[in-house]
Amino acid sequence: MNNPIFILGMVRSGTTLLRSILDNHPSIFIPRETSFFYLIEEYKSKFKIFDTEKINFNEFWNWYKEGRRFTYLELDEEEVKRNFQLSDKSGVIKIFDSVMLTNMKLHSKVRWGEKTPGHESYLKEILHYYPNSKLIFVIRDPRAIYASLNNVPWGKQFVSVVVKRWNNSVKYLKH
Repeated sequence: MNNPIFILGMVRSGTTLLRSILDNHPSIFIPRETSFFYLIEEYKSKFKIFDTEKINFNEFWNWYKEGRRFTYLELDEEEVKRNFQLSDKSGVIKIFDSVMLTNMKLHSKVRWGEKTPGHESYLKEILHYYPNSKLIFVIRDPRAIYASLNNVPWGKQFVSVVVKRWNNSVKYLKH
């Protein structure tokens, strides 16, 4: 099925709760955060590539599969490679598609979703590669996000930083 679900929203906005609810559906699998669209940008920046379409598939695959985000998903590399044939995508997005198909099949589900806070900044790319996807944008009061961030050791931030990130996050709703 090529109608994935993308849960979008700022960190600590409730995207994980929504992911847990949807992942409990008998037909939907939504793995841990993939950060895939961030990783494409990281790769492009590292290797000074300006166009995603110009990324060498095999080089990106070798780089991606050695990274912590792939190992974090605990998938069999050979199974992902077999699913390259099942994906109707081209270029490096075929890797993402295959990772998601592998996850979906591993959990005996028929539909996959993705949840990585901040991926709303890649909305244009998501809609380009998955035009029939379903988008769920979670918005939480920025004061609650700030309070929530102060309850986790990695989240201590100035109010101005949280407000700026919140404003950047919700601006993508206008597109």
